[in-house]
Amino acid sequence: MKKIFFIALAFATVSLTSCEGFLDVKSEGQYATDNYFTNDEQAAATVNDMYHCLRGEDFYGQNMFWEETAAKTMMAVRLGDAGDYIHTYSIMEYDGNVGTIKSIYNQSYTQMSQANWIIKSLLAKDDLTYIETRTLGEAYFLRGFYHFLIAYRYGCKAKGVPFVAYEDNPEYNYDIPPQLESVTKNFEYVVSDFEKAADLLPSVNEYSDSEKGRACRESALAMAVRANAFWATWDASRWDEVISLVTTLKNEGRALSTLDKIYSDEPADYFNSEYCWGFGGKGGSLYGGSWFPICSMPFGPFDSPINTNTNGWGEFYTSYDLYEEMMKDGADNARMKASVIHTGEHITIYGQDLIVAPQYQDAISTGVYLHKWNRAYAHEDFINAGYVGPSDNASNHMFHVIRFAECLLFRAEAYLVKGKDSEAKADLNAIRERSGLAPISDKVTWTNLYHERRCELCFEAAPYIYNLKRWALSENTSAPDEIRNLALKELTSVARVAVWEKVGDNYTGNISEVKDWTGYGAGTWADYKICFPYPQEELDKAVVDGKKIYTQNPGY
Repeated sequence: MKKIFFIALAFATVSLTSCEGFLDVKSEGQYATDNYFTNDEQAAATVNDMYHCLRGEDFYGQNMFWEETAAKTMMAVRLGDAGDYIHTYSIMEYDGNVGTIKSIYNQSYTQMSQANWIIKSLLAKDDLTYIETRTLGEAYFLRGFYHFLIAYRYGCKAKGVPFVAYEDNPEYNYDIPPQLESVTKNFEYVVSDFEKAADLLPSVNEYSDSEKGRACRESALAMAVRANAFWATWDASRWDEVISLVTTLKNEGRALSTLDKIYSDEPADYFNSEYCWGFGGKGGSLYGGSWFPICSMPFGPFDSPINTNTNGWGEFYTSYDLYEEMMKDGADNARMKASVIHTGEHITIYGQDLIVAPQYQDAISTGVYLHKWNRAYAHEDFINAGYVGPSDNASNHMFHVIRFAECLLFRAEAYLVKGKDSEAKADLNAIRERSGLAPISDKVTWTNLYHERRCELCFEAAPYIYNLKRWALSENTSAPDEIRNLALKELTSVARVAVWEKVGDNYTGNISEVKDWTGYGAGTWADYKICFPYPQEELDKAVVDGKKIYTQNPGY
């Protein structure tokens, strides 16, 4: 029988007393799997690499955000990348082997295999130490997390994704896992793993400074909220669980924080009351933070000499569509200013006060840039001061995977589904008032929910594109026409760009023209696009007794 899983034998180990904690990694060579888990250091080492790859280019460093360009919040700068296809939903034109999505698929299954081995090994031991118990909780959490990524990106009601829990199958020998009958069965496994993790992991407040950044109880509960909300696309009863979990998080101390703390580049602010899980550290060279801030940092758009100290990679720009949505709350609203910056505004980079000017790179300019993650680059000599990593300029922001505001947005949605309008309004207004925005005074609507989710979580690791897809899905009886039509408009429209007014040599900060950008063209929508196609080579090599056992998703 052909194998597609493997157990990684070379693990990164951890210094449990260093100021960077487990993010400061080093190689300790190889260990035989039957000799492993003989001490706490080995136990901790087994999960470290499972965190690190999430920060890099293939996941939340860059490639996951190519998918988000289809949501019209961001625009991919460079033509010719796989983002072109993802943006327009032209995925039927290829077999799923484009690198930006194929690598996520392959690496996720490698990490699930690692988690399976850890779980099976630790469950076979008696009297686990604190570190071993924590490691077991992390393995459940990370298996659930990687499984969840595959489930919502590749699964649908008619066909689930491959998965097996090794600890439940004593005779299983790491062969090809079965393809489950429905993604709802995958979500059931995912939620179960997050629940097990929540029972085993300490609260973030119980962690030492060297342990913070690892998954904690709040991480598991929050991800269970997201997983149940996605599961509710086909089972509306899951909304009750969403309400219960968010209430638990609140009762256990999660609350909204200030914008300054949420987007701070200072480690003292990372683990504020809104934190549930994210990547924070001392820069990319030490496996902290994320690559995404430097990917989205504009490439020389400032009114100063272009040099390596003020350049980003310039991969993503803000669409005018998102800018317009944010402007509905007022031109000077704090949430918009924390998230985006436009031509003519002042920005501090490398300690210099500079003017943002348009940038024309690879035939696209919107004049609006991602600003949410720029704080680390404001400091004078930010590299030597430790605000970004010296090797790749990845910032040391706390890059949020999920925070309490997203949980409140899911609870507000659950309340809307259940007709509890006053409760939904309270959750939405809590988020608005935190940012100094006027509360919703009229009857709360699904349009209010759409607006808050789009403006609050932009450029973060909340999969906004999947929320549009689940709202657009005709099978989703929980989504009324109001939200479905808003989602369909985004999924099938052309992103717009702004042309900024210039008088003499100065940009006024005013827009002279708004126009459709034709680089991608409009996308199309059909229900089968709720998920991606499987990479064809994965279907071809999943063979038992000479017969392929996986089938492609419907519509591809």
